Amino acid sequence: MWGLLLGFVGVLLILTALGYRFDMQIVLIIGLGVAGVVLLAGSLTRALRQ
Repeated sequence: MWGLLLGFVGVLLILTALGYRFDMQIVLIIGLGVAGVVLLAGSLTRALRQ
């Protein structure tokens, strides 16, 4: 999970350095939503294996 988060922040920093501009509130909402979906999918996958 942390690797995905760091990768997301890294891509965001690179795009910002290249001149792209983002609404940071929307980026934060999308990032948290994606993190929640990934955590939920991991939890469900683990539960189904047992």
